Amino acid sequence: MKKTRSRWWGAMACGAVLMTAVRVWAAPPEGGRVAEGVIVRVGNGEVIVDLGQESGLPSGAVVQVYRKVEVKHPVTGKVIVDRFPIGAMALSDVGRLLSIAREAESLTRAPAVGDFVVFEPKPGRAAAKPDAAEEEGVVVSRAPAQDAVEEVFAQTLGRPLTERIVLWENYLKRFPESPHLDQVGGELVWLRTELARSRESQVQSNPEPLLMLEPDRLGTRMSAPRVVKAGERVEVNVSVIERELAESVRVLWRQRGDLGYETVVMERSGDFNWRADLEAAAPGVLEIFAEVVRTNGTLQATSGAKATEPMAIEVEAPPGPGPGEGGRSRARTIVEFVDFKAGEGVDDFVRIESSFRYSIDRPVIKGFSAGVGIFQGEGGSLGEVERGETRRRNVNFGFAELELGLHEYFGVSGRVSVGNHFQTQDGTAEGIFGFRAEARIGEAEGTRLTLGAALTEDLGNEAWTALTLDVIEGWPITAGVTVTNLPVGGELGVSAELGVGYALTDWLALSLLTGWNARTINHYGFTAGAGALLTW
Repeated sequence: MKKTRSRWWGAMACGAVLMTAVRVWAAPPEGGRVAEGVIVRVGNGEVIVDLGQESGLPSGAVVQVYRKVEVKHPVTGKVIVDRFPIGAMALSDVGRLLSIAREAESLTRAPAVGDFVVFEPKPGRAAAKPDAAEEEGVVVSRAPAQDAVEEVFAQTLGRPLTERIVLWENYLKRFPESPHLDQVGGELVWLRTELARSRESQVQSNPEPLLMLEPDRLGTRMSAPRVVKAGERVEVNVSVIERELAESVRVLWRQRGDLGYETVVMERSGDFNWRADLEAAAPGVLEIFAEVVRTNGTLQATSGAKATEPMAIEVEAPPGPGPGEGGRSRARTIVEFVDFKAGEGVDDFVRIESSFRYSIDRPVIKGFSAGVGIFQGEGGSLGEVERGETRRRNVNFGFAELELGLHEYFGVSGRVSVGNHFQTQDGTAEGIFGFRAEARIGEAEGTRLTLGAALTEDLGNEAWTALTLDVIEGWPITAGVTVTNLPVGGELGVSAELGVGYALTDWLALSLLTGWNARTINHYGFTAGAGALLTW
């Protein structure tokens, strides 16, 4: 008791130093005393505080909002509570016990349940009507810092520590160049120390009231893929609705069968989201769950998983041996027959290609291919086909192709081909040149969309788009549309094709191709084809 009295008299003495002369102290300002409360609800565009008319708040009152920070000391284990200003907020409706604010954009942080609010009534003279000089925009000098410090000291007498701190903070805002800055700063240090000590004592005796203002559980959600391939990255995301109450988020993971979990601290990604990347090294089951470390020092498992019931992620074996273990070499042969004129008339071609591809494990260069082929076709313009005046093309060619992987889900390839074009009219041969380019969007060995175009001398042009679906394991399905004027550069026609593949073994796969082609409503035909792929 004696120690408390000595501190109180110390505060009185410190305040006395602030005065330069003995004066008659002014009465408390008109409009009531400083009132302190908390935010009790946030939602539907409204912020509700537990202050009202009975607390001395007038209509249209403005309150200062402070963020409550409550942490557990890692060494002493004591709970430390403090608050920091986050801005001012105007109250739209002031009731008897509660008040409502509908505009909180001026706050530096989103308001949250448990934030402190402080209402400080303006001095009576501040509410007086400004004189003529002020109305005309003339700057009128206010009370000097000396008079103001005496008034503030009088107002702090007998007030709670929190109100005295607010009064001195407002004084420093009004008079940032006051000659009493050192004395006022010393007073604030002493007041804040006493406030922290008193709150620490309250927590030790009864910590529950300080935690009642926070929700029992934060709104959380964890998401992660349920099936991945061995060696792939596993992206885990956690969302926390009350983000201001989350100190950090961590994900814990293990291979099924392991005794303990490994912990990865997640990175902040946006206002409400945290993310982390895990690696599925081997086939099996990966078990994960996430925890939120709250600002009050407690832990909370995210919804959907916990240590006893973790989320299970299936880790499948890759579709073939990885780089360095085989699977780099592929040999492919395709045969394709395309007919644009069923019945009378000839407008078709046959294309046979055999190629070898070698995968390259480089950041950009992903593969190199080389091959040979035969193209035989006969056709002409629509009128020539109808009259039977067609032209033939017989070409033997070779090609080389380079594939670049610019991103995990985007790649491009380019092919150059050269060959001999045998003229059937006079039996002579002529060299030809061709170029082809293709872009891939999606997985290189999975579901993907390809766009491509090709130009070959004396034969014609092609442009195509194809979608490959890898949703049924071992049964890739491809659907595509091609616009072309093959085989002799006549009118354009459209081909719609559908291909189905099947993996007989790890090293052999077969495919079939069918389709429908047309240049006009009366000038149409069908497509048939087959292919084989060897992998080693």
